[in-house]
Amino acid sequence: MQEGKTEEAIAHYVRSLEINGYHEAARLNLGVALLKQGRTAEAAACFQTLLKLNPQSADAHYHLGSIEASAGDYLRASDQYRQVLALVPEYYRASNNLGVVLTELGKHEESVALYRQTLRIAPFFTEAHFNLAAALERAGSRSEAIEHYKEALRLEPRYLDALNNLGMLLAKAGRIEESIALLRKALTIDPSFEPARHNLATLLAKYPDTLAPRP
Repeated sequence: MQEGKTEEAIAHYVRSLEINGYHEAARLNLGVALLKQGRTAEAAACFQTLLKLNPQSADAHYHLGSIEASAGDYLRASDQYRQVLALVPEYYRASNNLGVVLTELGKHEESVALYRQTLRIAPFFTEAHFNLAAALERAGSRSEAIEHYKEALRLEPRYLDALNNLGMLLAKAGRIEESIALLRKALTIDPSFEPARHNLATLLAKYPDTLAPRP
């Protein structure tokens, strides 16, 4: 049903552009709809055409950045996200995504700064709390990493990766019972979540006498 609605939306956007090729919203929305269908090359062409019509379209740069990032071209993705932020500095999804691609490029300090910038703009953005926590953990700042994992879970209690990562970080800090409880909670939410299952098995094998209350 949803697929049929997307197809119908695409048809309407195409018709709108046949009538008025300068309709920016129709071209942007067509690109987004094509992305939802996995028609990446067509979507990219839409966004590129939109930028020829309006080089100031932050949304077009953003979606092109996401396409480049998904293809593993992190340098080009970073260029697109930087252009977004030059146009709209408060575009918090772009600053978060730029942090992600810069991590892939090995620019960890800049990534941390971008996640912090994102959270100053959007303190409710769960993904940025998770990304900052992971970056801080890699940098050895465990205490602050724990706080951001906890905030991610306060905002989204069923965030499986946050439950798993926080659980393992607490294990490294010697807080084994808390760790096991978090991993069990992740598996209660999704029994097929393999990272938590593997980590829980490892901890239980290493600490067989540890008792943790089941969620």
